[in-house]
Amino acid sequence: MKKKLDLKNRNMNIDKKFIGIVVLLSVLIIALLITGSILIGLGHKNFVVYSELMSWAKLNNLDFAETLKIYNANVTSSNEWTKASIDMFAPGLTFFILSIILIALTTWYGINHKKSNKKF
Repeated sequence: MKKKLDLKNRNMNIDKKFIGIVVLLSVLIIALLITGSILIGLGHKNFVVYSELMSWAKLNNLDFAETLKIYNANVTSSNEWTKASIDMFAPGLTFFILSIILIALTTWYGINHKKSNKKF
């Protein structure tokens, strides 16, 4: 015969500090992933363009700085935002790496906290 679970008398000792830390880390991870994906999306286009320019300059035995000057002279001034977006690729990648580290730390903290607090 199965025992009926008495939920009213069961003492659930939930550590509020633990939940707060996990929620805070989760929000930080989500913010880093969103920001990183936006920055990588903006920077990837010109990252590809500049890598193609570098290979074209090597193929034609030209200096990359001269090739870049020619490319920038042909790009209109309305395209300044996309020229600057190459600088956004590295921070976006850094945010992704930081979010992976934070996911690992959150998982490690949760596992160790559960082992150390048997009531949880």
